[in-house]
Amino acid sequence: MTTNLSMFVTISSLFLSLISLPIFAEEQALFFKVEPNRCIALRKGQTCYQSLTFRWKVSDIGEYCLFQQPRPQPLVCWRDKGIGSYKKEVQLDRSTVYQIRRKGNGDVVFETKIKVAWVYKNDRKNYSEWRLF
Repeated sequence: MTTNLSMFVTISSLFLSLISLPIFAEEQALFFKVEPNRCIALRKGQTCYQSLTFRWKVSDIGEYCLFQQPRPQPLVCWRDKGIGSYKKEVQLDRSTVYQIRRKGNGDVVFETKIKVAWVYKNDRKNYSEWRLF
């Protein structure tokens, strides 16, 4: 009785893992990557300059556009291609969100954020004041 039960549990687990495998594989095939994902300026508040490469693969072939928030106009649009790339020189002074949206209805398909980081923070104090010991 115990061996029948353990055999049933093993077969059921194997069956469930095989059913979920194609769904997981399909999810992994879709992507939106931006490289590098960080822009570094020398000091906080300064503008960083970076060349970004966007790569994507969408599930349905259709019309899509790449947007930089909060700008209403797209950076680039394409149609009848499920995979693509785009290169752009950017000047950022704060972290910025990029989105891929369906053209027409504006549904957001992918979204990512480029973070702005600084080598030095602007917390230097003015030490030119006279001090008495």
